[in-house]
Formats: sequence, C-alpha cells, structure tokens
Amino acid sequence: MPTDIAPDTAAPRNDRNKVRAEDRTVHEWYRFVLSFPPHLVADYLDRFGVGPSRTVLDPFCGTGTTLVECKKRRIGSVGIESNPMAHFASAVKVDWTAEPAELEAYTEAVVSSVSETLAKQGLDERRGLPLFSVNGDGPAASASQSAVRTGEALTQGFDQSASAAQDAGAA
Repeated sequence: MPTDIAPDTAAPRNDRNKVRAEDRTVHEWYRFVLSFPPHLVADYLDRFGVGPSRTVLDPFCGTGTTLVECKKRRIGSVGIESNPMAHFASAVKVDWTAEPAELEAYTEAVVSSVSETLAKQGLDERRGLPLFSVNGDGPAASASQSAVRTGEALTQGFDQSASAAQDAGAA
C-alpha cells in the first residue's frame, strides 16, 4: 500500500515503543499497557502537518497521550474514554492549572510533618543517616557486626564498580 509518509527512522527499531526521558514526568506516573509512546504522536502530528489551527479528535484516548502531546503544541484536542481509570489519568495529565503558591504551601507542610516525625524518633533530618554505622549513630547501630561488615563490603564494591566503569568510559 503506497503512502506519502516516510517510515520512522529516528530511533532504533527496539526503542520506538519506549517513553523518552523528556516525556517521563507526564507520561510515566501511571502505566497503561495499551498506551503508545508520546513521540509516536508527536511524529504523526509533524508528518500530517497538524498545527494550532487544527483540532484533533481521539475517540479512544486512554490515558491521554495524544491530548498531552497536542496541548504541548497548543493544538486543540478532544478525547473520549469510557474506562473510568483511564479517563481519570487522562484528566489529570491534561490539567496544568497547578498554583505555585499552593504547591509551595503543601511542600512546606510535608517537610514540617516529616521533620516532626523524625524528631519524635530521635533523628535530626539535617544530619546524615549513615546506613552502615558502626559507632551506634545510625539505623544499623543495633545490627550485628557481620551485617555491618557485609554492608560496608557492598558499599565498597559498588564504589569500586562505579570507579572502574568511570575509568573505562574515560579510556
């Protein structure tokens, strides 16, 4: 079947159905196995020359991938979805009306609550919480010495692996 649309050659074949790093914050907070990657929508919008003067109808919008990609490009869109969970996810993804002052107030409330909880547990959030402490200072203070040694060995192993990988990359 002939087509004027060129095949997608921008990504290797095995990466074409993956969500790209720049799209993860919007599209990966809820996993919907029937969805498709946002760059696919972006590619089709480009290929078909869809711009802000057009409106896109997605009659089975799922979690709103098409709606989000249209919104990012200031293209009008309408989505229809009968699955209540997918509809909810879609509605959340396209609601960009967050108020910065409300987000800041909420964040401060969370920080305050966590600080109070840590203080009640005898912990100070400004001090490091060593995972493998041997001086009675951290969470592992009551752990057996062998567990502490194992933890230290793992930490050392991870550090050595990271260093070796970094050296190999520099060579």
